[in-house]
Amino acid sequence: MHRNGKPLFFSHIDRLSFCPSFTNSEWRCDVIHRLLNSIIEVYFTIKVKLMKIANLSVSSAYVGLYTSPKRLKHSQAVSSDTATVDILDFVRFIGWLWWKFAIERRVHHNMASNVQLPSYFVPNVGQVKDTRIQFVSRGAGIEALFTSSEVIFTFSERTRSIVRAHSTFDLPSREKEVRSTRLDFRFLNASPGIHPQATSEMDSKVHYFKGANPSNWYTDIPAFLRIFYAELWPGINLVFRSEGAGIKYEFIVQPGANEDFIRFAYAGAEKVSLDEEGNLVVDTAIGALIDPRPVCYQEIDGQRSDVPGSFILVPDDDNLLAIGFQIGESYDRSAPLIIDPGLVYSTYLGGSGNDEPFGIAVDATGSVYVTGITTSTDFPLTPGAVQTTFGGDREVFVTKLNPSGTALVYSTYLGGSANDSGQNIAVDAEGNAYITGRTYSDNFPVTPGAVQTIFGGSSDVFVTKLNPTGSALVYSTYLGGTGHDYGLGIAVDSAGEAYVTGFTASADFPTTTGAFQTVYGGNNDGFAARLNATGTSLIYSTFLGGSGGDNGTAISVDSAGNAYVTGNTASLNFPTTTGAFQTARRGTGDVFVTKINPSGSSLVYSTYLGDP
Repeated sequence: MHRNGKPLFFSHIDRLSFCPSFTNSEWRCDVIHRLLNSIIEVYFTIKVKLMKIANLSVSSAYVGLYTSPKRLKHSQAVSSDTATVDILDFVRFIGWLWWKFAIERRVHHNMASNVQLPSYFVPNVGQVKDTRIQFVSRGAGIEALFTSSEVIFTFSERTRSIVRAHSTFDLPSREKEVRSTRLDFRFLNASPGIHPQATSEMDSKVHYFKGANPSNWYTDIPAFLRIFYAELWPGINLVFRSEGAGIKYEFIVQPGANEDFIRFAYAGAEKVSLDEEGNLVVDTAIGALIDPRPVCYQEIDGQRSDVPGSFILVPDDDNLLAIGFQIGESYDRSAPLIIDPGLVYSTYLGGSGNDEPFGIAVDATGSVYVTGITTSTDFPLTPGAVQTTFGGDREVFVTKLNPSGTALVYSTYLGGSANDSGQNIAVDAEGNAYITGRTYSDNFPVTPGAVQTIFGGSSDVFVTKLNPTGSALVYSTYLGGTGHDYGLGIAVDSAGEAYVTGFTASADFPTTTGAFQTVYGGNNDGFAARLNATGTSLIYSTFLGGSGGDNGTAISVDSAGNAYVTGNTASLNFPTTTGAFQTARRGTGDVFVTKINPSGSSLVYSTYLGDP
C-alpha cells in the first residue's frame, strides 16, 4: 500500500526487538522507533533525488528494502546485485548509528549521575564577585550565600535530560533542564554590624582555577563545618552547620535572653503557612519546603531536658510574614536554650545535584580522586521562581577525599569560559592527579612551556597534572588540531609520564616523527599520546585508526612503558598485526585491543574483538 506515492513502511515500521534497556527515559524504544523512521525517510528521500538526477527508476530506490535478492532476479527495475548492495548499505548505515549510540551512552553513563560530598563553608576571597557575600556553600541541589543581613538560598531541581551533539564527530552534550528558586532567609530587626564567622576548620582546602589568567585563580582557601552569627539578636546566636551533604540551622538562646526577639522571613516564597502538625510550610514554584516543628531543649548537668516550643507567624512591616517561636514558660532561664527546627536542606530535593562524575582513581593510602562535570554557577537570581536550562558553561571538577570518605582533602574547579568536561583521572605514587577530557574554551588554564598552549579549534583534549594538595598546576596543556578532539582515558607510569587516549576528527592532530601512524585515517580516529613528566613535550603521539569511526576509550601501561589501548572501531582496515587473535572485523563495530611499544613507533600486537 502507498500513501501520497510513498510506501506506508515509513509510518508503520515495526518496533525493533533489539532495543537495549537504557535507564534514562529519553532512550526508550519508542524514541528509537521514531528516530529510525526519520532516518529512513531522509535516507530514501536523498536516494530518490539522486536517482532522478541519474534518470533511474524511482521504484529501484525502495525495492532493495522490500524485495528479497532472490525475487529481484526477476525484476526489471533493478538487478540483484544492486538490491544486495542497497540492503547492505542501509544495514551498515543503521549499524553505524547504533554503534555510535552505544559509544556515546558508555561515555556519559559509565558512572552514577550524582556526587554526594560533605557540605562545607568557604570564605569569599574573590571567587564570588558580589562583595556582600562573605561565605559560600554549595551542595547537591543547593547553593547558600551568607551575608550580614540574610542567607541567600538557591534550590535547583533537575527535571529531564536533553541530549545535543555539537557536530557529527562530537559526543552529545547532556543538558539538564533545571527548575530553580531563590529564597532569602532574612534576619528581621537584627543587631546592626553583625558578620558571619566560621568555626570547625576542615583539613580540606578549596581551589578555583577559572580561565587562563592566573590572577583569577584562588588556592588554599580553608573550608569550615560551621557558620555562626553571634549576638544576632541580644543574647541569641544563629548557627548553620554541616550535616551530611546538607545544611542545618539552630538558634542558641543564652541565659537571660528573650527568645521573642527572634524574627526571620523567607523572601521569595509564594506562601508561608503552618500545617496541622505545626510544621512550617514554605511554598515555592518548584514545590514545598517543609521545616518540621522545632525541637527545643536544654542540657543541664549533662542531662537533656525537652522544652515545649512551636512556630508562630506574625505580619511584618515589609509585607513579609515574619516567623518566630513560642516557647513554654517552664524552662530554666539560667541555662542556654537550643531551638532546633530540624531542617536538613539536602533532603528538600532528594539529593539531585548539578554534578556528573566520569572518572575515579585511588592512591596507595586509600584516598579517592574524582573528576567530572559541574553545572553549578554563580548566576544571580531574583527572589522567586525561575526556570532555565543549563546548556552553556560547564566546568571540570577535581576532588580528593580522605581514605575514610569523611572529609575533602581538596576540591577544585578547572576550566575556561566555555564547556569543559573531565572524563578520566589517574594518580601517581606521590599523589599528583592527572586529568584528561575535552574543552571548548580558548582560555582553558594552561601552563607556560606546556606541549600546546594555544587552543587548536572546535574542541581540544586537555591534559592537566595537579600537585598533591590540589593547590597548583604542575602542568596543563591542550592537545588537539582544528577539528573535534576528546580525551577519554589516562594512565601514568612510575616516572610520572602520562599516557592518554581518546578520539580525534582533526587531520592535523599533533603527532610525532617516527610514530606508528602519522596520517589521519578518516571519519574519526583513535589516538595514543605519551607526555613527559613535566608536560613540556610529547614522547610520542600517534593516530590509531582506519577509514571508519574509531575511538580509544581506555589505556593502561606496564612497568616497561608499553601502552595498552582499547576502544571501538567501525573500520574494516583498522591496523592489526599478523597472527593476532582476530584480524578482520566481524560486526558493524568491534572492540579493539592494541599494545604499543614504549617509543610509540610500532604495535606489539593489535586485534579486533567481536562477533557478527
